[in-house]
Amino acid sequence: MQLPNALRHNALPLAIVLSLAILASQFSFRLRDLTWADAVAVQLRIWEGRVEIPEFQNRILAPALTVLALKIAPAGFSERSLWHILRFVEAAAGFVALYAAVFQTTGSRLRAVVSVGLVTFAYLWAPMTDSGENPSDFFDIGFTALIVCLALAEKPVALMLVVVLASMNRESAAFAGVVWIAVTYGRYEARDLPKYLPALAYMAVSVAIVWGLRYGLAKEFHPKQTLGALESLNRWRAYFHPTGVTPMFAATALVFYALLRLMPRPWTADQKATMGAAIVCALITAVFGIWTELRIWLPCWVMLSFTAVIGSNHRSDREWLTSLQRRE
Repeated sequence: MQLPNALRHNALPLAIVLSLAILASQFSFRLRDLTWADAVAVQLRIWEGRVEIPEFQNRILAPALTVLALKIAPAGFSERSLWHILRFVEAAAGFVALYAAVFQTTGSRLRAVVSVGLVTFAYLWAPMTDSGENPSDFFDIGFTALIVCLALAEKPVALMLVVVLASMNRESAAFAGVVWIAVTYGRYEARDLPKYLPALAYMAVSVAIVWGLRYGLAKEFHPKQTLGALESLNRWRAYFHPTGVTPMFAATALVFYALLRLMPRPWTADQKATMGAAIVCALITAVFGIWTELRIWLPCWVMLSFTAVIGSNHRSDREWLTSLQRRE
């Protein structure tokens, strides 16, 4: 399908996706404790190699976009408005990539919109558990979606290109290896071991880029943080707060659990693979991420959104919706 025809065919779903991008970006902007000037300053420090947290130094895609926007913006243009626009562009990029990835995988506009809706719902809790804006979050959603899509399509070269770009945004790019292993095992088990080799390449390239950027670009070195799991244990009181991270995480998980329960049985091999990848990536995230920041779970929610919609790809949307009611 040519691009103009594809855009016309997907005009209404894309309008919904962009509306969700506006919702997510404004929700993020207006709920943060840091001012927009502080948020921009953080991005500029990353670009200059003077970030206070070493783990942020490799996340240069969003800072590069910020610097470019500041340079090309007309004289006198409000920096606050520019930051609003940037946040929307970043959200739109992530959500459109997710929509395109699910549509490419399922051939269904409805299921692609459902996937974006699920991830949007998961994202909306994140600004309430983290004081600072992290533009890499929206890109993380898009890159994870492309990783899952290309792994399911078994396109190792294209996936490597995505891994290279994703590594400049977030360390979760290494999850490409986990997804590739899960999909390969689900389809071939251990019958063809060479098929697993790309996974090792994805992990090695991602780690090399992340560490190269983190310590190659840094002009100032700061003590490394402890593992996220240890930091999370130090914040244990937060998990008992009635409006804190625990009920917010539970609210998110409940929606995914309810939809996954509706999925017709038996699950396909690809559904089991994306579910397995999400579980493994969640375990890795629990070790290296800070649990009280719900944004760290975004890649896992993206993978689960695929699990929820990729079954029965041969069916029409009407048949898919009917199958949710019958639970075949």
